[in-house]
Amino acid sequence: MDFYHRPERTRARNQDGGDPARARRRQGAPAGSLLERGRKSLQAYLEQNVWPLIPPEELGRAMGREEEDKILGYGPEGF
Repeated sequence: MDFYHRPERTRARNQDGGDPARARRRQGAPAGSLLERGRKSLQAYLEQNVWPLIPPEELGRAMGREEEDKILGYGPEGF
């Protein structure tokens, strides 16, 4: 038998191995779950507290490489 060969009989086992917690995780989160609520909450926070602080002339403008490097603290040697 090849080392990497998985015998067919192991595939017949229950996928969750009889573990109810694993079975619940395997089903995944329902639609409209915590992830979706978190995304909406983050967007609401940005709309109310962050985006109003950005000057109108900066909205939609792409940053140049030099400007980005300066903000990140990169110097001539790359750090």
